[in-house]
Amino acid sequence: MKYSTLILLLIFSIAKAQSTFNSGSFEVTKDDLELMVFEKDSTANSLVIREEGKSYFYPKTHDIHSEITKKLKILNQNGFKNAEVSIPLYVDKEGKKEKVKNIKASVYNIENGKIIKTKLKKISVFEETFDENHNIFKIAFPKVKKGTVIVYSYKIVSPFTFKFKEWNFQDDIPKLYSEYNTNIPTPWEYHAKLVGSKKLTINESITEPFCYQISTYTTTECVKNKYVMKDIPAFIEEDYMTTKDNYLARIEYELKTYNGIYNKGFKHFSESWEDVDNQIQNETELGKELFKTDLIKNILPNSIKSLDDNFNKAEAILNFIKSNYSWNGENNIFTNVSIENLLKNKSGNVSEINTLLYLLLKENNINVEPLITSTRENGFITVFYPVITDFNYLIIKTEIDGKSYLLDATDNYLSFGEIPFRCLNHFGRVLDFVQGSHWYDIIIDDTSLLQYSYVLNIDENQNITGNVDFEATGHHALPIKKVYFENSERFEDNLKNKFNTIEFSNIEVATTEKTSKEFIAKFDIQKSTDLIGNTVYLNPIVFEFFSKNPFNLQERSYPIDFGYKDTYIYKIKVKVDESFNVLEIPEAVNLTLPNRDASILFTAQKTPDEVMLYFKLSFNKDIYDSQYYEALKEIMSKVVDIQNNALIVLEKKQ
Repeated sequence: MKYSTLILLLIFSIAKAQSTFNSGSFEVTKDDLELMVFEKDSTANSLVIREEGKSYFYPKTHDIHSEITKKLKILNQNGFKNAEVSIPLYVDKEGKKEKVKNIKASVYNIENGKIIKTKLKKISVFEETFDENHNIFKIAFPKVKKGTVIVYSYKIVSPFTFKFKEWNFQDDIPKLYSEYNTNIPTPWEYHAKLVGSKKLTINESITEPFCYQISTYTTTECVKNKYVMKDIPAFIEEDYMTTKDNYLARIEYELKTYNGIYNKGFKHFSESWEDVDNQIQNETELGKELFKTDLIKNILPNSIKSLDDNFNKAEAILNFIKSNYSWNGENNIFTNVSIENLLKNKSGNVSEINTLLYLLLKENNINVEPLITSTRENGFITVFYPVITDFNYLIIKTEIDGKSYLLDATDNYLSFGEIPFRCLNHFGRVLDFVQGSHWYDIIIDDTSLLQYSYVLNIDENQNITGNVDFEATGHHALPIKKVYFENSERFEDNLKNKFNTIEFSNIEVATTEKTSKEFIAKFDIQKSTDLIGNTVYLNPIVFEFFSKNPFNLQERSYPIDFGYKDTYIYKIKVKVDESFNVLEIPEAVNLTLPNRDASILFTAQKTPDEVMLYFKLSFNKDIYDSQYYEALKEIMSKVVDIQNNALIVLEKKQ
């Protein structure tokens, strides 16, 4: 009897373990409703069981119609937010826009063991403006609770043939099955690009003759594609990355050519770089402003124009622009560019500010070129074919005495040769209207540093005093300089608030120039520690570099992008009062990645009255492939452990 019961229980448990969501169709099963945890991701709050999309040209209007159907599972209360769907819609300057039609939805719940289907007739929908080029259409589904499954569909009608519907396979919730079908008549030819690291499960393409009616007497063939991706994990954002749009698995399109049979026209949309160079020079405001040397003839004072050394002159010109013109925070690059307006208003967008820098450098016979790029928030630039809309920022490249420098006049705190962190996005395109534009790697050679060097003294009453030298360089120094030079008291307040167990005094800052490559300060500190029985447990690392490990994912499929190489250093000496014996010091740590791409070194040495500690964390690359993630996570885990547990044990002498 016991064996029979055991067998039945085993069979039951196996059956439960083998229950899965029905991703094979949009039919809702009991398993779909009863399963409350997604095995492959127990942290998931919602799940797309199945989704399908198809996009095609509608013959009567030549609009693009996209039909989308989704089957969504709500796993718990935290997933209720996914029962509100947001659909971005493009709007052009003339008022033409994409529209949502034919919304249908059914909500499924299970009650008393039965599937209850509610076909929704009234769905909360509304549209709101997001920015000048986009509206957001929102759908909110009612009657949602834990375990609910929603099957819904809608159609997007778009008059913009240059903007074929992209398809996002990946989102911030996992998906079991995602399928996208396209039907594109051959008059329209698009570049299709798969973004992200995930691979397609199915990628099929066929050409079908006589499939599209262009006019009463004319038909053309179509290219039909089927793309499928399965078992797609949720995309989770983490520190040290550029915009998630660089890594989300998706297919996006760029119109290459249009052979307008029905209106007898042929046009290239994605031209060669030679064509794009010509377009930038002759058709954009940026291209025209780059040649307006007559506007800047008498701007610079003679004290700058008379400088003989090109480096000193270029640095003086950069600082002159920073001092006299301010960036308005806008990244317009090809439009709304006017040097005349900048000179008049003393404020302008990035193209205006840096175009003025370009013109003044060129006027003073300094080798200079404009470099267009994309900010980290804007995303990566397409390199396989020209996409002019990928670019949203302008910096200036100059060469002086055989060395290249990248310059940006939008930030008063940047030193010569520094560009903002927002521009550290792999590469840009140098504009050369004579020999042709070319790619340029945006690489920061210098390593940014954060360093604390200090001596701690512990007296017979367990009082700790110390003298601290602090140094930050490069991109680590920039935010600190901004705080200090805008409000020195706020700098001191930030220091005291961040390390609130320490008393600070005699704070002195040695850095006097905003554009200095480093920030140097020194100060005295005081704190106390407890005597527990006859023992003192002292952690001499009183300033944390990292409060927690920034890497916590089980798996990261996208690169770790610091933007620049950096190093963190502690140099600590602890002087121990003669009333104590040094019993224990922290254990040494030495971890290194292959080729010394990253490393952590921690050492401790003691004498009867001193303990000396040295800590160095080095990231010798600005970008690490995702295969390094586990190793970097281990290094950072060790860093946090050292910061929290680097104990020196002192015993009170009897």
